[in-house]
Amino acid sequence: MVVVSHFLKWIYTARVSERAAAASALARAYINSELPFEDRCAAEAALTLLLDDASSKVRLAMAEALSMSHQAPMQIISVLASDQPEVAGVVLARSPLLTDADLINRVASSPKATQKLIADRPLVSMALSAAIAEIGEADACAVLLANSGADIASLSFRRMAERHGHLPLLREALISDIRLPADCRHMLLVKLGEMLKTSPLVMA
Repeated sequence: MVVVSHFLKWIYTARVSERAAAASALARAYINSELPFEDRCAAEAALTLLLDDASSKVRLAMAEALSMSHQAPMQIISVLASDQPEVAGVVLARSPLLTDADLINRVASSPKATQKLIADRPLVSMALSAAIAEIGEADACAVLLANSGADIASLSFRRMAERHGHLPLLREALISDIRLPADCRHMLLVKLGEMLKTSPLVMA
């Protein structure tokens, strides 16, 4: 491991590829090694400094190293989760440190691509599923339905059917889901019938 005190001086002259490699090594050492307390604090300070690196490649290297760890510094995970999409997506899709409240706020304020990453997390709670069903884009809802690790309440199925049941992709995904409540299935069939009635072919 690079000695942290020297590392802090070195990063100002190192190339991007070198900084990214060092950031990854330092992050992995932090979460995988039994560092003495002082070295652990110094490593965390160095990682915090790297959050301001001008290159997203450095921050992406940190995100990839820290994103699946329970031992990652929470304040660093929070900043990475708010970074540009390439960096934030890694953390939002994987990090076990992000709470339902964190993720629900991201769903409410993020574009479709980010919502899809959150909907595809290994485990999606009923509360997070409810938020995606209530305010998520149709594509994010489709990803949620395809996620076997998502816990989806009956009310959330209904909200997705009400909001996006007119879209063929989501309607088919809902109807093919064995968890879909019977009343939602009926609602979707009614929606389909209404659409067919306005079809030029049927009207002709």
